Amino acid sequence: MKNLKVFKSVALISMAIFLIVGLSSCEALFGKMKDSIPGGGSGGSGGGGSEDPEPTWPQPNFTLKGITNSTDTLTKTCNLYGCKFTMKKMPAANNVALGYDEEDYDNPPHTASFSAFYIAETETTQLLWQFVVKAKNPSWHDDDPALGESQWLRPVEKVTWAQCIAFCNDLTEQITGSKDQCVYYSDSACTKVYNKVDANNKTPKRVYANWSKQGFRLPTEAEWEYAAGGTKYNYAGTDVDLDSVAWHGEEEGVFADNAGGITHQVKLKRANDNGLYDMSGNVDEWCWDVGGEITKNTNLGKDYHGPAMPSDPDDDYRICRGGDYDDEPIKCLVRTRDGWGYDGNGTGLGFRLVCGNLN
Repeated sequence: MKNLKVFKSVALISMAIFLIVGLSSCEALFGKMKDSIPGGGSGGSGGGGSEDPEPTWPQPNFTLKGITNSTDTLTKTCNLYGCKFTMKKMPAANNVALGYDEEDYDNPPHTASFSAFYIAETETTQLLWQFVVKAKNPSWHDDDPALGESQWLRPVEKVTWAQCIAFCNDLTEQITGSKDQCVYYSDSACTKVYNKVDANNKTPKRVYANWSKQGFRLPTEAEWEYAAGGTKYNYAGTDVDLDSVAWHGEEEGVFADNAGGITHQVKLKRANDNGLYDMSGNVDEWCWDVGGEITKNTNLGKDYHGPAMPSDPDDDYRICRGGDYDDEPIKCLVRTRDGWGYDGNGTGLGFRLVCGNLN
């Protein structure tokens, strides 16, 4: 009987070891399978409706590219290899009211004037990023979209400010066939176009802008706030009905979380008065500007590009606006300012394109 008990104990221990090793092997195998799926692998905060990611990325058609202007010139339809996106015109305007008279938002009342510009009606999608960059999807939310939503039409995120700068130049070159209208450069004389190698250096190179160029770029902070609606509403398109315009997190006792801890396909919520989607919520959006204080009741003048770059690149803190899927609603207010270091790449941090009269 004693030997039988010993045998049973040994058997139980052996079975436990077998199960642990077996489960570890299965997990490793599943990881390899997942990594082999286009767009799958590193992210996966999950929470969507379907457990199976879409099997393949849409394939680019390299014969399709160009920009078409509407007859009223209010929109530009851009086509890169079959991935279409729309740019909406923001008209020139003088002394637009921005900010809010409350210290909590670091955005006191001020005014700014603008030349006309075009801004993307949606945040930059994972599909457009893939077609331009042609590399692994950087997004954390790279699989398991919400039921009925497209993975490829979710906003790209987990991208640094410097990577977005390089993307803008890359898109300009690919859609026009030339670097002539690229906005961003790695030298103060604006002769060396900033590129992905510059952006991905351990210490990314400094960025200089030639504002006379018409190519794709990030919005300035003032442009972003003007396009989001300025002082007209609390959120981008509404004062109180946040759920109708934004994917956001919880504010206890006021708003329930409606995003489920994940990003969502663009253009599913209601647009603001300028025809722009997700200006509040879904992902935070990088702006060009260095972070800095705004003086109350100041007039920023025309086409303000923000404070001067700091002398130390480690102090290069850039503005982002709009809040994301996991933020409390206060972050989704049009007036709320936020920011990251230029090398930050949060799971809710994406961007929206702007351009001049590019053709």
